[in-house]
Formats: sequence, structure tokens, C-alpha cells
Amino acid sequence: MSDVIFFLKAVPTAAIKALPWPRETKFVALDPGSLGCTGADRLCSSAYSRMWQTYGGPNGSFVETMLQRNGISDPERIAFLGFSAAHGLLNPLANNDRDRSLISAYVLMDATFGGGKTGYVKFLEDAARGERLLITPTSNTGGDDGWSAVWEAAQAATGIAPERIAARPPLPEPSGGAYQLGKLGFYYRFVNASGGSELPHWEMGKIQTETVEAYLLPYFQGKLGGFPWKKAAGAAVLTVGLYGAYRIWRAS
Repeated sequence: MSDVIFFLKAVPTAAIKALPWPRETKFVALDPGSLGCTGADRLCSSAYSRMWQTYGGPNGSFVETMLQRNGISDPERIAFLGFSAAHGLLNPLANNDRDRSLISAYVLMDATFGGGKTGYVKFLEDAARGERLLITPTSNTGGDDGWSAVWEAAQAATGIAPERIAARPPLPEPSGGAYQLGKLGFYYRFVNASGGSELPHWEMGKIQTETVEAYLLPYFQGKLGGFPWKKAAGAAVLTVGLYGAYRIWRAS
């Protein structure tokens, strides 16, 4: 059994690979150019939108296609980590119920530009209810305005009010505050890019490893938001089986 993390407009660094993952973890970079999305806009959001349409779309499953293309079968957990223009794929991906049901976590490194992010709203609603993890750091030179709209829409849909929290180590404390919505929705606002620990959009990579270590790693370890659901289901089956064996032994 393994886990898998897909990277969009980001790379699986040696530091991320070296973290103490609880089981075999596969790190897969998805580049729109190598997947047939070409043109002058290859590295911008339209390329990621085309990648979604080419390999998933509303009537297919992008997740299942990518697992098959990379020789991965029945992973325990699936996460996507995306930076910047990756929102062109990640928002429609989250809006597809079939795909969203397969995804355990989103790590959005300022991948939150623009409006109309209904997929992100759905994913955040799920995270607030504890069904999956979502963590996003934003900047005022990037996607903070876009994410504020998503954050407010999810609050309205769930009726859950956000709480201000302390930054989870090793992430630095953002000047705009760190917030939690429900059980597993997290929002870090690095909104002052003038100095200190603040980050402009193009420097979000500096906290990519820290974001993964603070949130995705403990989530995969079962230390954030409970045990992985497949493991929990297996434990329940084992418990029922042992109890049944005990009842038979007592009756004999």
C-alpha cells in the first residue's frame, strides 16, 4: 500500500521526499507540456485547464487516468500540491464529484487566483467537515483576494465560523494571521510582502516543504484529523472479526 502526491507547477524536492512518510509515498510531477498541452501559454492557467479537459473533463476521471498513466494502483491516500496557475486544473478537478471523492488533500501554494472557484468551495466545505484536508498559504501579490471569496462562500455554505490559530511549526506566523475552518480547512495570509517572514507570490516555494511538513505529513500519519480512513475501516473489520471469534470461542 502506498500514498501518492501529485505536483502541479511545483516539483517534489529532496527535502519533501526525505520527510518521515508513514508508508511508501510516490511523488509525481505533472507537467502540461509533457502531457500534450502545448502552445505559447503552456505554463499558464489555460495549459492546466486544457490538461484537465484532455485527461479528465466532466465525464471522466483525471485522478484515475493519472494513476493509470503512472502505474499506481489503489493508493491509500492521494494529495495534490499546486502552485500559482495550477488552479486552472485544481479548481475544476475539485468540482468533479467523482474525482474529489478520491482525493485526500489539497496543498494550494497561492494557487487561488480569480473568481468562480466553485470546486475550491466544495473542497473547503468537505475539509471543514473533516472529510479531507485543505491548506493554502496566500500572498497579497498573488491569490489572497481569490481565496478570501472561497473562504467566505464555504463559511456561508457550512455555517461554520473560522477561528484564528497559531501557526503550526515549522511554518512561520503570517502577518495576516492563520485561520482554521472547521476540522481540516486552513488558511495562512502572507499579505505583507515588504519584509520579515512575508512572502510575495513568486517566493512561495520557500515555504513549500514547511507547509507539507506542518500539515500534509501529519495528516498522512493519522496525527491530524484522525486515522486514514482506509486504515480505520480495516481496523473496524478486524475488531468485528476478533469479536466474532471471541463469541464463537465462548459458546464452544
